[in-house]
Amino acid sequence: MWLAIIDELVKTPMKFSISDRAHLLNDVFSLADSNQVPYKLALDMTKYLRQETEFVPWYVAATKLQDLQGMLMFTDSYMEYLRYGRD
Repeated sequence: MWLAIIDELVKTPMKFSISDRAHLLNDVFSLADSNQVPYKLALDMTKYLRQETEFVPWYVAATKLQDLQGMLMFTDSYMEYLRYGRD
């Protein structure tokens, strides 16, 4: 189900309301934080952000990505995370 939502969000993000987009980001990252879904799924959802123009979804994404950066800072995955961020 998450893959279908992400696919639709990447294709036509404005099909979802601003609050839906923000809540979807928050939900998928919260599920990843609790090991219920892989972080790859959450990061895949952020691919749509290239098309995002509203503050609230960006605020949610930035907050969640900043938290993830803090968790990865002293790990072997940190450089990979930085590459992801540059993309």
